[in-house]
Amino acid sequence: MEPFDTWCAERSYDCYRYDQFACRDRDGFQIDSEQLFAILVEELYRHVSKLKDRDLLIVAHSFGAVLLCEIFQRYEFSQQRIKIVLSGFCPEREEFLQINQKRLESYAREGDERHAENRFFDAHICGKRFMTPEQFQALQVRPMGNVSLRASYLELLGVIRCPVLITYGSEDICSDYQVAKTSEHLVDFRVARFSGAAHYPFIEQTQAYFQELDRFMGIG
Repeated sequence: MEPFDTWCAERSYDCYRYDQFACRDRDGFQIDSEQLFAILVEELYRHVSKLKDRDLLIVAHSFGAVLLCEIFQRYEFSQQRIKIVLSGFCPEREEFLQINQKRLESYAREGDERHAENRFFDAHICGKRFMTPEQFQALQVRPMGNVSLRASYLELLGVIRCPVLITYGSEDICSDYQVAKTSEHLVDFRVARFSGAAHYPFIEQTQAYFQELDRFMGIG
C-alpha cells in the first residue's frame, strides 16, 4: 500500500494501515472459517474504534470492504466523521465467481493452466510491470484460511450513511455489474472507473487514482 503512504505524507495526513494477517501468528494457524472471519471482523473494529474521534478516510479494498460491511452491521458506530472508499468490492458472490471463472477458462483454452493463471493475474489483478518486487511478493501471500462469505453483501450496505467513493478498474475482477448493484444500496456515493486498469488501479494508475481521492476529499 505504498501509494497511500506517499499520498498521505504529501498531504500531511496520518496513515494508519491495518494488516488483516497481523492478528495471529501465521505458522500453525488452525481455525475454522467462521471463527477466522469473526476474528478478522473483531480485529478491524478494534483498530477503527481507536480512531473514532478523528476525521477518517477508510479505504477498504476487496476483502477489506467485506470486513468493513460486517463491522457496520455488527457494531454501533458513528459515521459522522467518516468517508469511505470501496475499492474493487464484489458484494454479489455468484456473479463474481461466474465472470472470473469464464475469464480463466478462456485463457486456459489458449495455453496450459499456469499460463492461464499468469494471464488472469496480469489482466485482472495487477500487471506485473506496474509493481515493485515487494508489492508482487505481498500479493503472493497465502491466505490464513478459508472464510465463509455471504452470498450477497448488498443488504449490509444499507447501514452505510456516510459519503462513499467506489473505485475499480475496467478490467477488474470487480465488474460493472457489481458496482451498479453496490450503488443501488448507497445514499451518498460517487464512482471512479479507471479504463484499462485491473484490481489495483492505485498501483497501475496511481496519479489518476489519487486525483480522484483528492476530489473526494474536497481538495482537487
